[in-house]
Amino acid sequence: MKCPECASKHPYKYGMKCSCGYVFLFNPKADHVSDGKFLAAIRRASANDTYFFTPNQLYAAYCRLTHKSAKWPLIIAIILTIAAVICRIQFSKQLSLVLGLAAIVIFVVAGVRALNRPLIRDTWDRYVSRWMADGRTKQLARMITKPSLGTPPPEWQETDIYDYGVERLLIVDRELLVDLFVLNGVHAEQRVLILAESGYPNYLLDVAGKSLRDNEQLPIFLLHDASTDGAQMERRVRAMKSLGVQEHRIIDLGLGPNDAKQMPNFRAVRHAHRAGEMPIDMLSVSGMISVIGLSFETQMGMWAAIEQQRSQYGDTGSFG
Repeated sequence: MKCPECASKHPYKYGMKCSCGYVFLFNPKADHVSDGKFLAAIRRASANDTYFFTPNQLYAAYCRLTHKSAKWPLIIAIILTIAAVICRIQFSKQLSLVLGLAAIVIFVVAGVRALNRPLIRDTWDRYVSRWMADGRTKQLARMITKPSLGTPPPEWQETDIYDYGVERLLIVDRELLVDLFVLNGVHAEQRVLILAESGYPNYLLDVAGKSLRDNEQLPIFLLHDASTDGAQMERRVRAMKSLGVQEHRIIDLGLGPNDAKQMPNFRAVRHAHRAGEMPIDMLSVSGMISVIGLSFETQMGMWAAIEQQRSQYGDTGSFG
C-alpha cells in the first residue's frame, strides 16, 4: 500500500498504520479500494482543489480512474494473432511463436481490464460516509452534499449582485446544480442568473421575473439530466406562472438519452445507470463549465457544443 502522507510503500503484512503515523482507512484486499485511489478521485473531481463538486462527480472521477478500456489491447492481440499465423505459413515458425506468445499476454491484459470494474454506487457512497465519519472531512470540504443557498447571505443586496447585468437565465432540474455553478463562480463569469426548476433559491424568483419582463430578448437556457423526464423540462418551465417566460426563446442544453449513449467519457460510469440515462453532473466540473460557456456564446445545445469542441480539439477527455 502506498502511503498518501509520506508516499512510501507500506507492506500490507505490517498492518494498517504507516511508519510515518498515517492510519489507513481502507483495506485494499477487503474493500477493493485504497486510501490513495480514494484521494486521487477527490483530487480529480476538484481539479486539485480548484472546484466545488457533487457526489456524482466524485463517483464519476473514481470510475474513470478505475475503468481501463480493453478495446485497444484486444485489437492489438488480434493483429498479433493474425501476424503469427501468417508468419507460421510463409516465414518463420520461431517468429510465429514469439508473436503468438505476445498475443496471449495482451489477450490476458485485455481480459483483466475488462474485469476491472468500479465499485457499485451504493458501496462507494458507504465508503464516502465512512471516510467522513472517521473525521477526514478536510479533503471533502469542496463536495456539495445539499443545497445551501436557500436564504440570501447577510450582505446580499440585489443591486450589488446584479451590477454586472443579467444577460441570460439558466434553469436547472436539480437544486444541487445551482450551488455547483454559483459556488464555482459561473453566475458572475457568464452574467447568468441561475435557478432550479423548483424555484430555488426563492429570493431570486422576483429578480428573474423582472429581468424577463424588462428584456424580451433575454434567452432562457435549460440544463437537465440525460433522461426521459429531462426531455419534458421545457414544457414544465413554460407552465411556470412564477416566471412568466411567455415568448422568450428557450435553448435546451440538457443531454438526451441517445446523447448519453454516444458520450465516450460516460462509458466508465454507464454501468451504474439505466440504459440511456445519466445525471448531467457525471461530467467533470471543468468540462461542464467549458461546454456551457460555449453554449451560451453560440446559443446551441450542449451536445452540439460538445461535438463542436471535439471536432476542433479532438476527444481530449476534458468532459470527463
